[in-house]
Amino acid sequence: MKYSLKLIDWHDAYTGNHAWARLNELPETIPIHLVSTLGFEIARDEKHVTLCMSIGPEEAEDERSVMNLMTIPIGMIVREQTFRRRG
Repeated sequence: MKYSLKLIDWHDAYTGNHAWARLNELPETIPIHLVSTLGFEIARDEKHVTLCMSIGPEEAEDERSVMNLMTIPIGMIVREQTFRRRG
């Protein structure tokens, strides 16, 4: 299989509550959410990396099915690790 298994730690974008808030009532620091995502890297360009959780059975390489896609902006990545398959 040509797809690398990756563990990517990245800063997630999120929203707080969806109500109006006064600027002077906001906390001094906004919490940062660090997320870890594990999956097969199926695409990468200069702005994004896309992982999937599952890859379907071997057919013609360009006809394989994938599911549970996650596209992460490169600028949000804190660290990534590549795992190698044994055997």
